[in-house]
Amino acid sequence: MLHQQILISPRTCNLIKAFGMKDNFLTAGEFVRNLEATDSSLLVVDCRPLTAFSHGHIRGAVHAFCPSILWRRGAARGYIRLEAVLEPEVRKQLRAGEFKTLVLYDEGASPREPSELHLILQGLHKYPVFQSVVVLKGKLDF
Repeated sequence: MLHQQILISPRTCNLIKAFGMKDNFLTAGEFVRNLEATDSSLLVVDCRPLTAFSHGHIRGAVHAFCPSILWRRGAARGYIRLEAVLEPEVRKQLRAGEFKTLVLYDEGASPREPSELHLILQGLHKYPVFQSVVVLKGKLDF
């Protein structure tokens, strides 16, 4: 179960139209209810630890696997490229341009330093590949 709200970046016009949102906020419940209504161009990435992901996650989400050495190098550099933390099949789809919207979330669902989510967001600023990026704000409870 998600709590609080989801903050959506200003570039998410397509998602806002798809969900019928009035502002740049979408409640977590609305997001989950409308998840099935979105097309396959939506990539949902869970930046929580693998144990939390294994315990439960948003349907269709993929886990961002970030080994400690990658995290340390990313933290020193100031960013992590999203494709570096995705499994090969999803990475292949990403490189083929199959995704237009990215949804990221983690335990605190807050892009604060030095979380994986923050480092991935910094990488997206450096290497933009999505039309829109969504960061879920709130906490997941399964």
